[in-house]
Amino acid sequence: MPANQGAFKFASALTFTMNGFKNAPHVDKDASLYASGWWFQADKRTGQIQRDASKRCTGGKLIFPNEHFWIDLSACHGLIQVVWASSTFVHYTDPAQDNKSTTLVGMSTQCSSRLAKTMRQKSHGYYEIGERAGYQIRDGNTISCRFKE
Repeated sequence: MPANQGAFKFASALTFTMNGFKNAPHVDKDASLYASGWWFQADKRTGQIQRDASKRCTGGKLIFPNEHFWIDLSACHGLIQVVWASSTFVHYTDPAQDNKSTTLVGMSTQCSSRLAKTMRQKSHGYYEIGERAGYQIRDGNTISCRFKE
């Protein structure tokens, strides 16, 4: 990757999951090569980390099937952080079995390819000429879809 492109590959998406979330095996197609994820068991009423072992949910795994490796997200008694090569390794989340008072909360960050492209174009003056003039970062979805290089 050219050196000047790396500066634009920051997290543009913050995703929250809970209530038995799961997804299918996949490889991310984001601009960032890595994803960062955090998980914790939360009290459904307060949102605080659930510290009472008798109220904790079970299950919930981050699975890398081709590597025959998984992380038991319900086994931790605090905050778990995992950083992995999400554009390289097939991965998915298996659902936790929540109970009345507790849910497994997950958060992850990635940089979308669309935002990285928009930032590169913006930094090179692409949106300062003709009909593209005047667009701002908040218009990223419009300018990425509307104008072709």
